Amino acid sequence: MRKQLRAAAVMVGVMAAGGAWAGDEEVGEAGRRSPTDLPSPIVARLHDSFPDATAAGIEQAGGGWEASVVEGLRRTTLMLDHVGNVVERHTPISVRALPAPVRASLERSHPRHTLWRATEIATDEGAYHEVLLARGDRRSVVLFDPTGRALAGVNRS
Repeated sequence: MRKQLRAAAVMVGVMAAGGAWAGDEEVGEAGRRSPTDLPSPIVARLHDSFPDATAAGIEQAGGGWEASVVEGLRRTTLMLDHVGNVVERHTPISVRALPAPVRASLERSHPRHTLWRATEIATDEGAYHEVLLARGDRRSVVLFDPTGRALAGVNRS
């Protein structure tokens, strides 16, 4: 339960920042790196995990790294620790591909909202889902745990 609350608090911070992931310090243009400037474990992990992908952006985030890779038409964001282990994988998915418990929870809690986008966040604890909703001119982002329970939500006007 404590891990889920910590994950929810982190995700609320990510959602409130507009999807950007930043550590304790602001990461600006100076924090962006090219793949040749990275430590060898990070480069090896990215190459092994995504051999046909192109690195779209790599930044130092907190004690680890955030890397965006593009493979075909799909962009995946990876959160890596300082030695290159994948901590989280953020992958856009179709709204229709949301698991049944998440869809049922959305139908109960947000019956008149339009589902815009969905992202699957794969961690060691399971797959969390972040859903962007709209109703009129109001926007909301809701984070669901693997069982379909809403953990956190942020309203954007």
